[in-house]
Amino acid sequence: NELRTVAIGTVAALMWDAGIPLLWLTLPLVIALQRLAIRSETRQSETGLAAPMTEKVWGTVAREVVRACTTASIIRVDADDPAVARSIAQMQAGCDAIGAVGAAGLVVLLADCPGANAESLALRLRSALASGGVSASVAVAAKPRDGQVLEDLLAVAEAELITRDAATRS
Repeated sequence: NELRTVAIGTVAALMWDAGIPLLWLTLPLVIALQRLAIRSETRQSETGLAAPMTEKVWGTVAREVVRACTTASIIRVDADDPAVARSIAQMQAGCDAIGAVGAAGLVVLLADCPGANAESLALRLRSALASGGVSASVAVAAKPRDGQVLEDLLAVAEAELITRDAATRS
């Protein structure tokens, strides 16, 4: 895309130097190139669902959203099966962002979502995963119930995951 942009700019500059008054003809090319670039950046996975954000990007977005909202929740999911991402993406009505965490984890941000609503969504997610035969741990943390900043919410969710895993093993 960068090479194409440079090529279009070069052609436009040569046209300008040559006194060709049709410089505006490069505009459709630039618009088409921009569309291609946007499509490639937002390209969806083979399943047709958007891939989760990277951990760093999700953390930046979530930190600002949690700081700005009076209520916010996160749902933390640990599973080895890629079907988990598909299930979450299908249920993502109301989810502001889904991010990857670690090798096999996902985290869902729910802005302006009280803890009780997040618990209901997590219950639906657990049911959907269990009915699909997917083994996963799902935990919820909510502002202000579990903390005021994203780091507090992540710590509470991780602790709940550890507790759920320990209970499942014993």
